[in-house]
Amino acid sequence: VSGAEMEHSFNINVHKLEGVDDSGTIRRRMPLVEIDMLTETLARLGQHPAFRVVVRQNGPIDPTLLGRSFAALHSQAYHDWHLTVLAEDRESADVVRGCLAEQPAQTTDRVTVVDASATDLELDTPFGAGEAPREANPGALLFGLLCPGDELGCDALIEIALASGQSPGTD
Repeated sequence: VSGAEMEHSFNINVHKLEGVDDSGTIRRRMPLVEIDMLTETLARLGQHPAFRVVVRQNGPIDPTLLGRSFAALHSQAYHDWHLTVLAEDRESADVVRGCLAEQPAQTTDRVTVVDASATDLELDTPFGAGEAPREANPGALLFGLLCPGDELGCDALIEIALASGQSPGTD
């Protein structure tokens, strides 16, 4: 029937566990239906931003903390991201590469390690090299800065993408 309108309502009850203080927690999982809904909303908005995240070294690199940051990026519901890790020296870069070797392939394929003490010939991949040309993905290019140990909720990038799509042209 052309022009027909349908409405279907349903209730979702969420119960907080007793004794749990979630004021300082981050979201670790999202239901697939929610991811699909947000992805469809982005498609309807015609938005597909790409995220370029940089982890800068802030003192000695702790592989445990860096592993947390890698895991948080790996768990993102929004998958168009690339991470560049800026290491201060060769030793730090080796620690990062060792930590990265323990990560899933879906994560390692999205990470570039840059050794600030290296010559141009010794650098891994230059920032942005090997990525699809921006013409293939006309969405916004968004940048973020993290320190080793920083963890994003699994919904962080998709929520930023949605906000960017709802308010294009704003910072």
